[in-house]
Amino acid sequence: VFSGTVLPPPAEAIAQLRAGTFPLAEVDGNVIVPPAEEAKAKKVKKVKPTPDPHADTLSALACLSKPQLIEVLKSVCGTDEEKWKLAAESLPEADLTEVASNLEKLQSSLEKAFPQSKWGSNMRDPFCYRRVSQHVQNLKQAILEPLKVYAPSPKVQLKYLLEVAMPQTCNMPTGWVESKHEKPRLQTAKSLMAAFKKVAKTKKGKQLVALKRDAWNALCDRTKNYGGDIFAEIRTIIEGC
Repeated sequence: VFSGTVLPPPAEAIAQLRAGTFPLAEVDGNVIVPPAEEAKAKKVKKVKPTPDPHADTLSALACLSKPQLIEVLKSVCGTDEEKWKLAAESLPEADLTEVASNLEKLQSSLEKAFPQSKWGSNMRDPFCYRRVSQHVQNLKQAILEPLKVYAPSPKVQLKYLLEVAMPQTCNMPTGWVESKHEKPRLQTAKSLMAAFKKVAKTKKGKQLVALKRDAWNALCDRTKNYGGDIFAEIRTIIEGC
């Protein structure tokens, strides 16, 4: 201030003030920090995803049945061996997660249906079987149904038998007082063995079984502890593969 006139701050000080780099000042021992200019929020433009040019085709394929999808593949590949080779190389491994999960749920429902021992049942008498018989039949049917679906593919059929169907059959209740109540489990095992034999007779089936020889032997070892060696024939069959 000179002669009552207030001089404007220099241009350099104004620039520093706006940038928030104005030097600190000390007045009566108090540090005064100059207010920084509020940063202007930059509006970020949302980038719209590029639409999939094949979205309509994919949606239509998702609505088709398995036979229809096979016909589409035949139409696209035709007699071009390169296309068929590419299709074969692009095939993923069969996902048995959903089937296995469904069987586990049925097994859980079966186990929950058993009466409590405090009601006087020994857990394997006729009274107990009547309580769980429908659950046993449901589990049996659910184990055998996928055999028809996977029959066209020896590889998938064997994978289902080894990893899902046979181990689940071993978990079916056994040790019933009346021998006739063992039938659902034994019939299931018999049907699974028939499916295994059918695949193992073919040239491709023998090769696939041989690749998993240790796994099949391990399965037989585990089944010994579950009401008899119901899959004992597997050992004899794999010796010839």
